[in-house]
Amino acid sequence: MSNQQTEDIPSSKAEQTHQEEPHKDPFALTDEWQISDNWTPLHDAAENLDIDRIRAILTTSSYDINATTRETHETPLHKAITSGEGDRAGIIQLLVSHGADLNPHDCVGNTPLHYAAKGGWIDAVRMLIELGATVDVDNREPERKHDDGCGCGNQHALAGLLSGLTGGRFKSGSFREFSTPLHVAASAGNPNVVKLLLEKGAKVDAFDIDDGTPLTCGVLGRNLEVCRILLEWPGGLALLDVKQKQGHLPIHYAGTGNPEVLKLLIQKGSAVDVQIDQPDCWSHGQTALSSACDERYKTDTIEENVHILLEAGADPNRQLGKKRTPFLIALNSGNVKVAKIIVGKGLADLESTSSADESPLLVAATRGQAEMCEFLIGKGCDVNMKTSYGDEYTPLHHAAGYGNAETVKVLIAAGGDIEAKNFDGRRPLHMACFKGKADCVRELLKSGADIEAVDDSTWKSLHFAASYGHLKVIEILLSPDGSKAAELNKRTTGGQGGGDCTAADLANDSGFEKIVAFLVAAGDELTANDDEE
Repeated sequence: MSNQQTEDIPSSKAEQTHQEEPHKDPFALTDEWQISDNWTPLHDAAENLDIDRIRAILTTSSYDINATTRETHETPLHKAITSGEGDRAGIIQLLVSHGADLNPHDCVGNTPLHYAAKGGWIDAVRMLIELGATVDVDNREPERKHDDGCGCGNQHALAGLLSGLTGGRFKSGSFREFSTPLHVAASAGNPNVVKLLLEKGAKVDAFDIDDGTPLTCGVLGRNLEVCRILLEWPGGLALLDVKQKQGHLPIHYAGTGNPEVLKLLIQKGSAVDVQIDQPDCWSHGQTALSSACDERYKTDTIEENVHILLEAGADPNRQLGKKRTPFLIALNSGNVKVAKIIVGKGLADLESTSSADESPLLVAATRGQAEMCEFLIGKGCDVNMKTSYGDEYTPLHHAAGYGNAETVKVLIAAGGDIEAKNFDGRRPLHMACFKGKADCVRELLKSGADIEAVDDSTWKSLHFAASYGHLKVIEILLSPDGSKAAELNKRTTGGQGGGDCTAADLANDSGFEKIVAFLVAAGDELTANDDEE
């Protein structure tokens, strides 16, 4: 072999090695999570709004421009819309010019136009529409098998459940199924996008899966300008009377929303006091005012909303389900400020009762609203008004039984009958002992309640405390501050135990061994159990 041949061998091997090296993709992804989620370099570049990298990839590579991620079924166009700030419109144009689908649905049915409308990115919205995106595309979930690797599962089935639990409003950031971009823009409070979509042909009266319209979404989004645009668009006024499947009109949501939106709906002709007529719905019978009166829906503007509704003619005494009125709802839920507004305007029926026989003062006493009790009594409520369905409880009975000592004090100071009897002869002190409300027991005794008073079964306060296991109350009854102590060895003639029972007997029957021992040590007699002899 010649020297020349020997010298050529290494060169030949090097050349062969070079030829066998695989071609390296300069855009290949390296993050395992992206690779496992079926991302392409186009997804990554689009998410970073890197138009130069997108252009380079499209020029030199052959990645599928409509490839979808495994987890969320997003295309590169989706990623470009939902990312940070950058040249969205330019990237949209570039991707579409290379064949990107304008209307792809992700795993919850949303298209790029839905996300652009939500984000308020009007340049992106305009570009998508100009390039041919469907303006009224809805986000119903596309047909696909949910074992195809999509990690989202049936998102809209879950969303439907959430809709029932939250009045149709999703807390997860999803949109109701069948929502159009106009629904989404209205919900997000993007008036410029709303106007553009309408100008480009979006239907002002489109329905989502709950029969919600863009106006419903605008009211829930609390955006005045969005609602104004929708109402002033041809056909928009008719939306005031469009009910959702659960019976809600826009006014029902406005009652707990933006007061300026509420004023606008009323100015445009919305009915004010209409009830939700949907027997299968939890909110059946409610009005905008009753929702505003409910403490559960309280917002910073709720008192202003109540003023607006009352001035517009809403009736605070209108009987809703179970004969409850907006006024009683305000009291029952603890919305004292709203209740005072209604009373202050002279609109409250102070003698009204619900189907549960709850009068305003009874409700306030039950809820421990001492200040409200004082206020209502000052406005003319009868402090000793009894329930009328046969049980004959007074507000003082309820305050004592529910443990509201400050309310007990207010009612007594206003003339509440401390010895008032209910249908079976029980007095406020009996109720406090029965329920174990020690502070109320002290307050009643301090005010002169008869510690030896009996009910129709000759049960005394000590009998109630012993039978229901309230040792703290027993201690107070046997050692009251400045008043007579309860007498021991007093026997009942009826009621639990069949009669002829001491307090110790009743505690023994109920299995309160510590109380039995305490009473016996104090001198109360424990009757021998005949069954044990």
